[in-house]
Amino acid sequence: MDQKSNDALINSLTAMIVGLIAIKLFFYQRLKLTRKSFHYREKDLKLGRDREDLLLLLG
Repeated sequence: MDQKSNDALINSLTAMIVGLIAIKLFFYQRLKLTRKSFHYREKDLKLGRDREDLLLLLG
C-alpha cells in the first residue's frame, strides 16, 4: 500500500471511532435522562398519583 491509501485508511478509522464515541455518549445521556425521569415518576406513584398517567408517560 502506498502512503495515500494508508492515510485514507487511518482517517476513515479515526472518523468511525469518533462517530461511535459520539453516538455512545448521546445514548448514555439519553439513558441517564430516562432513568432520572423514571425515578421521578416512581416518586409520583408513591405520592398516590394516578397509574394511568404513568403508563401514558412511559408509552
